[in-house]
Amino acid sequence: MIQNRLKIKIFVPFVAMADIAFILLIFLIVTSSYQKTHRQKLDLPRAHRSQPLQKKDTLEFYISHDNRIFINGSPVTLAKIRTTLPSEQQCIITGDRKASFRLIHQIIDIVREKKYARVFFTIRRKKTLSRAELF
Repeated sequence: MIQNRLKIKIFVPFVAMADIAFILLIFLIVTSSYQKTHRQKLDLPRAHRSQPLQKKDTLEFYISHDNRIFINGSPVTLAKIRTTLPSEQQCIITGDRKASFRLIHQIIDIVREKKYARVFFTIRRKKTLSRAELF
């Protein structure tokens, strides 16, 4: 008796489901609102050929990976920098990749307090590969 029952086949109309999905997508696109982001226009300075840096008037700060501070190659503490830093005209700040940004920022604040005229930051550029090296 169970075998004589009619088997009902289930048919799912996938084409109609795709149509409904596209209609919903179009509805969401039409009804959503877009806000244009307002960016601040900046007048950035242009780079010109600069004069070579005069090393005699320059302090070179180096912050190592273990957060030790060196001025012109001599190790110093942050407290000593605050009290004995001369009012120079320019300085170079070099921080190791693993150095604490907080420490670098403290040095920048000290240099700002001393009213240094020129502050330079050294970076290492990523190597760009030429076409010959790519292939």
